[in-house]
Amino acid sequence: MSDVLVAYWPQLSMAIVLLLAGVIRFHGLTTDGLWLDEIAALEGWTPNPSSTIEAIVAGNVPESPLHIMLVQGWLGLVGSTTFLARSFSVLCGVASVYLLYATGRVLFDRRVGVLAALVLALSPLHIQYSREARFLALLFLCSTLSFYFFARLLSGDRSRTVWAGYVLSCVLLVCTHVTGVFVILAHNVLVVRWILPRGWPDRIPGRAWLTAQALIVVGSLPWLGTFVWHVRLGNTEPFSWFAPPTLGQFAQTLLVYAGRLATYPFAVHDPVSHTLSIVVLGCLVVLGAYSFITYTPENVREWHQNAPFTAEEPDDDRTIVTKRIVRSGDANADDTVVRTYLQREYVVLCWAFVPILAPYVISHVFVPVFHLEYAFVSLGGLALVAAHGVTRIDRRSLRWLLVTLLLVGLVASAGVYVGAETQEDWPGTAATVDASPDEPIFVTPGYTADALVAYTDRPPETVLDPPDAAVGDSQDPFVSPEETINETETALAETPGDGTQFWVVAPQAYEHEDEWITDLEAAAAEYEYYEHGEIDTYRFSLENNETE
Repeated sequence: MSDVLVAYWPQLSMAIVLLLAGVIRFHGLTTDGLWLDEIAALEGWTPNPSSTIEAIVAGNVPESPLHIMLVQGWLGLVGSTTFLARSFSVLCGVASVYLLYATGRVLFDRRVGVLAALVLALSPLHIQYSREARFLALLFLCSTLSFYFFARLLSGDRSRTVWAGYVLSCVLLVCTHVTGVFVILAHNVLVVRWILPRGWPDRIPGRAWLTAQALIVVGSLPWLGTFVWHVRLGNTEPFSWFAPPTLGQFAQTLLVYAGRLATYPFAVHDPVSHTLSIVVLGCLVVLGAYSFITYTPENVREWHQNAPFTAEEPDDDRTIVTKRIVRSGDANADDTVVRTYLQREYVVLCWAFVPILAPYVISHVFVPVFHLEYAFVSLGGLALVAAHGVTRIDRRSLRWLLVTLLLVGLVASAGVYVGAETQEDWPGTAATVDASPDEPIFVTPGYTADALVAYTDRPPETVLDPPDAAVGDSQDPFVSPEETINETETALAETPGDGTQFWVVAPQAYEHEDEWITDLEAAAAEYEYYEHGEIDTYRFSLENNETE
């Protein structure tokens, strides 16, 4: 029995990791309602993908065309509920965990693959984005798939299937989000610097590589061309709300990747999460140092000699050849082994840092494009850095200490996330305003109204933008609150209801009309206040137009 367990332990351990990833991501998937970005990602859902293509051409530019088209097919097949909309992202997240294992196995060995998959399965940020009905889990999946095929190319597998898989995965990556080009940039940095030059093992032929890049451009051109066209026409401003990141924000991004819960709508700015992320980031730095800085030809050669190797060993062909060279006692083996080792280390480091550093630099030199959620594809590289560093530590006590700190920190941070409440409780807000279905609702800012409409039972025409005249009066320091009330009453006269009672819904995370709400509080006859997460909800009464 024990022999069978040992023989199948690699497969069993990976199955346990996948089961863990699935359970964590599916648990309580519908506890919180959809928030604004999720609703925006699903807005205009239709089972007909051609209608989406027509809408894109007409100027309705989605953040991720591939995601919305795949979700349309998914929801058309299984049904349209919150659970099913989010389950597509969950499946992408679990598939990413497996693909990271496969990539680690190709680059290094099965142990590294399993450890990297475990780190990713427990990553709070990856858990969060795998539970949202948005494009981010798909973006991570496509980036990991592209690195998997890139690793296969590096290992010497230049079959047509691998080349086609690499090109297709990169095209899907760009069509998921335009920032996917930074992942492809990481591939090209590796090829130009460490794979094309002579003297390095596993050189990728330059002509074949350029052909692959040309095919990626051709395959991505329909979406990129449409995207650039609409940007020039002013139909979309994808990065208009970005600002050049500071070094402090860059450091905070690394802490978030290490487990700090500071991403909306589950921003938990507590000392526990912050401390744990510092510990996890410290472990990543130490493990990265062990895997990259501490190598010497002797210990790398010893590592290859001690690595398991049998005829059934599932390593790639290049690794098997390298191990045979090492064990042959060839005097020139050291150079081959070290260069092979460094190539794989460079792949992991570029994966971990190019998608972060490239948009950071561009944001300061050209236009702001840096945001932690677009660069979070770097988590795959960081997980591999940690996993490979663990296998490189000789001292057993130090190895177990770092592994314990890393995993406990991730598990504890994930626990804080699971227990956190959403800051956008739209179902609770809808239940409150639906208690008075005949009274109109003003939602500020107006673009958040779709989130409320998605959950309220009332007609959409009763959900309104704040009256412009009243908002303008509230911003004028020479106009009294009573005049603001008068303008509001004028607007109410054109809405259903008795014209004296109404609701105001104002999510705190977005810019809303504070001055108007302040005037209403000061001059209304009475008002009630409710809070759902960080959504402020008021019920005003203008009867007699007197201050309470």
